[in-house]
Amino acid sequence: SDDDESDPVVRTLDVFLSQNLPGTRDASGRSDGLFLFQYPLRPKWYPLDSGWKMEKTKYKPLNQLIEMEFSSEFRDGSEFKHKLASSTVPPKSTYAIGLLRGDQLHLTPLQNVFQFRPRFDYKDEEDAIKKKASAANRSASDDPMDEAPAIASDGDDAPLP
Repeated sequence: SDDDESDPVVRTLDVFLSQNLPGTRDASGRSDGLFLFQYPLRPKWYPLDSGWKMEKTKYKPLNQLIEMEFSSEFRDGSEFKHKLASSTVPPKSTYAIGLLRGDQLHLTPLQNVFQFRPRFDYKDEEDAIKKKASAANRSASDDPMDEAPAIASDGDDAPLP
């Protein structure tokens, strides 16, 4: 056919399907997990390595959770912390990673797909610290009205029993 003539076969490969990725076995002989990381909220024009420095990564295999902490520096020299947390995505099809070695194509299926989104728990921690500091400042205030107990009233200016 015309398609075969315009797109000829240039190479034939032997294909191997393996549950283990070559060279990534642990002490028990099992292959480490092979995962696909997706960043659906990150624009293509702003790659992950553009000014972000990896600080820490946590992997919780039982919960299938990965957290990555990054820092970046603004032009004024101040530092900003970023945290990305994963959620697992049920695969709609089977994905595999291919490794081409000479005339051999080794395929290994992915174990899981993780999607990463920003996590702002460090902001919650900052807010809690600010609230504690604010409460401490209020309790140290010299204004006696700050320490006066509230008295409920039924409107007749007499305290309720």
